[in-house]
Formats: sequence, C-alpha cells, structure tokens
Amino acid sequence: MDCPLGTFSLAHTSTHAFCAFYGCSEGAIGVDAEPMARSVSRWQALSQRFLTAGEQRLVQDEASFLRLWIKKEALAKAYGMGLGDAARIDTLSVAPECFWQDTVENCAVSICLLPQ
Repeated sequence: MDCPLGTFSLAHTSTHAFCAFYGCSEGAIGVDAEPMARSVSRWQALSQRFLTAGEQRLVQDEASFLRLWIKKEALAKAYGMGLGDAARIDTLSVAPECFWQDTVENCAVSICLLPQ
C-alpha cells in the first residue's frame, strides 16, 4: 500500500523523549510517557474527575492510575484531542490490541495505534 507521509506522535519526560511513527497516512498514533517514580498524590481525585466509571474500577493504586492515565493520553493524542477532552475519552471502548504499554528505563510508556 502506498502511504506517502505517515503520522507520528511525540512525548517526553524530564530525561527521555519518545517518538511513535505509523508509516501509513490512513490511521492515527499517539504516545505518552511518565516517569515511574512520579508521585501523583491526588490520583484518587483525578480518577473521579477524568476517568470513566469503567476505568475507575481498574484503578487500585497510584501505579495503576499512572498506567491508565498515560494510556488515556496516548489515545487522546491519537484522536487529536487535548487533555481537556480526557474525561470524554474511554480507553475501554478501544480494542486492547490497539495499545502497547511497557516500561523503558524507568518510564512508563503507552502507544495507541488506531488503524482506519
């Protein structure tokens, strides 16, 4: 398939930069990253404000909140939306195979690929 330009997404922490590239113009990609050592002292309040009810049931502690948060941000970037739209985005409405998550040098990284 001839895909002339492709799409990309960028994310960074204070120590790392990440770029996700999808070599096809017919789709979207988003990446987000956060340091694993990052403290999110208000994670419970943020969960209630920005996560759907289904997503809230998945969050048990600060680490699980952080992983879901970067997944949500990667999805928002793939949709071309900003953080203000995070509450409207439901990560559970997207097929699990559209996401990749891992830890890279003490950074939690999430990539969302939305093929068309």
